[in-house]
Parts: sequence; structure tokens; C-alpha cells
Amino acid sequence: MLNIQSELGSSSSCDVGSVPFESGNQSINVEESADDSPTVKTSLTRQQLSVLVIVNLSLISLASCYALLAPFFPKLAEKKGATSIQYGLVFGVFNLVILITSPVISILVPFISSKVIAATGVFVTGTCSVLFGTLNLSPHGTTFIVLAFAVRIVEAFGSASMFTVAYSIVGNEFTNRRATALATMDMSFGVGIIIGPSIGGVLYEVGGYMLPFFVLGGILLFQGFIMMFLLPESECIVENTKGDFRKIVFNSVFLVDMLNVLTTLLFLGFIEATLEPHIRPPTSLLPLFISSAFCAASFIFVGPAPFIPLDTSQGLPDNMSTVAIVSGVFNSVNAFGGFLGPSMSGVLVEYMGFKGGSMVMLGIETAMIFVTSVHCLWLFAANRVKNQTKQVDEERVPILSS
Repeated sequence: MLNIQSELGSSSSCDVGSVPFESGNQSINVEESADDSPTVKTSLTRQQLSVLVIVNLSLISLASCYALLAPFFPKLAEKKGATSIQYGLVFGVFNLVILITSPVISILVPFISSKVIAATGVFVTGTCSVLFGTLNLSPHGTTFIVLAFAVRIVEAFGSASMFTVAYSIVGNEFTNRRATALATMDMSFGVGIIIGPSIGGVLYEVGGYMLPFFVLGGILLFQGFIMMFLLPESECIVENTKGDFRKIVFNSVFLVDMLNVLTTLLFLGFIEATLEPHIRPPTSLLPLFISSAFCAASFIFVGPAPFIPLDTSQGLPDNMSTVAIVSGVFNSVNAFGGFLGPSMSGVLVEYMGFKGGSMVMLGIETAMIFVTSVHCLWLFAANRVKNQTKQVDEERVPILSS
């Protein structure tokens, strides 16, 4: 659930105090190289450093709060009389709300300060985390489910507000180091997903269900106030990117990639909502170890690894317009899969059990492997015909005599 930029027809470029190189906002170090030619090195300014630290710490806290539900909420929901379908939908509605509200927030960006949107989103998410920690005090049955849905929906709106503007803010602040800056944000979200349940488990042992949500929610509330005072103001410019949007979205490689992202999120959503009840009794960890090993090995082909000679370039311009469109479509698919996965898992586990439901997910992944394989063969054949045609055309070119 990264990198939400869902105004797909346009890119919202937020200029967070960035100024031209010669204005002095960059910190310049000039060194003499071995051939006496000057080498210019740019270091982080104080504003860039503050933006990067504030945003990344907030993303870690947001991800930690998001990840708290998986280990603790299913058990509480079952005690309150909720079925796997009901608490699976509580997991899934978070991403559905992000999918719906992100375009709306993107429209508001040119009219409202990005700092205000980001800080408000963090503050709302922290408040909802604290409220989620009080659900163990709720009556059983319908009241509990309604309250869980209400808090989760508002929390998703707060998170969408932060995600929608954060990547534009950092991406435009770091014009010369955009890839590195955006990568640190993705890393921060991943770190939050990892440490959230770990910290939550320690706090749960100390103070029960309420303490993890209270502590992490309180941290987010503090970060919201910090962002309001320390995050720079931003000026947003909307650029028309409809032509680039059609070129990217209707690319067959991109479409197949997005289908793979969707099925991956279906699988992750299935695990997120139902794994904890499945492994709650003492069980063998060997299947989990094997699946984790396969998951780790798959990253060899995601890049792919440097030793795999595959050309992954698509001839798209390397600019903020492409970043906005690709990230927007990616996160729309990400959010849709994040909603559909937990929602489906609740139904599958309710009627087929975890083992039966996992076989359905296996069938979906197998179908996706077949589609991807056919597409790869088609690309290989098309490229081969194209190269042969080009070679024939070159041979037909007449040789001009002098």
C-alpha cells in the first residue's frame, strides 16, 4: 500500500520550496579532480533533510499501525462473535476507501496546502488507532462490527491523505536524487510493516490489547503536530498527462504486470486476514519456511537480478509525469487487490477452510503464470519477426555506385 498518486489523468507536482540550482538553496561542494577539472557534489540541505526525516518517520508509524491488526484483531473479533467474513471485510475496507478517496484528495491538492493535508492525515490516523484500541470495550455482535468498520474507514481516509501528497512532496524536493529519496520512503513503509507487529507483540504482553494501539496512535498524533509546524509549505502545479497515460496504460507489458500485482495482493490479503487463526494452535513451521524461501527467490526475477540478461526498458520518458501515472495505476491496483484479497479470504475460509481456500489462491496464481508465459512467448515471437523484417529491409537498400 505504497505511493498513492491516483489522479491518473494528471500529475500533481508539488513544489516544496525547491528553487533553481543557482539560488543557493543547494549546498555545493566543489572539488578538484585528478585532471584539474572541477567536480560538483550536492549535499542535502537542511530543508531536504527535515522533509525526508519527517515523512519517513511518519510512514514507519503509519505502516506499523496498519500492520497491528493482523496479529491481534482476528482473535478479538471472534471473541466478539464476528465471523471470518465480517472481520475479513474490516481488513479489506481499508484499501477500498483508499482506492475511492485518493482521486478526491488529489483534486483538492491544488487548493489546500499539502502540509495541511499530510499533517491532518497523520493526525486522523493516530486518533483512529487509539479508538481501535478501545474496541475490546465494545458490546458483542453487530455493535462491535459497525464500530470496527467506522473506525477503519476513517483511518483509511487519513492514510490516503498522507500517501497522496507525501511522494509528490519528496519527489519534487529531491529533483537530483528522486529515485533514492522515493526508495527510502518505500523502505520506511516496509520497515513499519515489519516492526509494527513486533513492537505490538511486546506491548500486548505488557498491557494487553489496548496498549499497542494507544502507543503507536499517540506517536502518530505527536508526528501530526510536528508536521504541521516543521514541514515546508508547498505550491502545486497540475500538468496534463493524458497522452502519456494512454501510452503507458495500454502497453501490453504494463497490463500483464498489473495483473500480476493484483494476484499478488490477492494472495497477501488472503494471508493477512486468515493466517493468524490458522497458526494459532501449535503447528509445524516447515510449510511457512518453504513458502518464505520461494517468496525470497522470486525477487531474483522481479528486477531482474543483474546476472539475468533481460531488457526491461519500455521507452517511456523518465520524468515526474511517468512516475505519477505509473505509481497511480500501480496503487489503484494495489488498493483494489488489498480490498479483494481479505474480503475473498473470509468467504473462502468460512465455507472451505484455510486449506481449501489456499487451493483456490493456488489456482488463481497458476492461471496468472499461464497468462504471463503466453505473453512472454508472444513478445519473443513478435521481436523475432520484427528483427527479421528489419534485416530484410536493410538488405533491400540499393547500393549507390559512385
